[in-house]
Amino acid sequence: PLLVDRHSVAAAASGKGGGFLARDWGSGPTEQLHTTSFALHQELAESLGITSYRKIPVLSVTPGVRSKRTTDICPWLDGEIADSRWM
Repeated sequence: PLLVDRHSVAAAASGKGGGFLARDWGSGPTEQLHTTSFALHQELAESLGITSYRKIPVLSVTPGVRSKRTTDICPWLDGEIADSRWM
C-alpha cells in the first residue's frame, strides 16, 4: 500500500508522538488504515528483531464531570473526567 499526502510530507504530524501508535483511534475512512498500520508495525518489528518495540496500556479520557468510575480508574489525574477507557 502507498499513502500520498497531498499537501506535503507529514504535513499534519505534530512531532510530539514519540513513536506512539494507536490501533483504534481512527474512525470512518481512516479506521482500516489505523488497524492495518498498527499490525504492520508489530510485524516489521518482529521480522527485524527490534526488541524495543512493545505494546503498552493507554488510557483515553474525556473531559467533563467526574464519576465514581473515572475516580476509581484514574485517581491520579487532575481535573474533571467524564469518561475513560483502556485502549
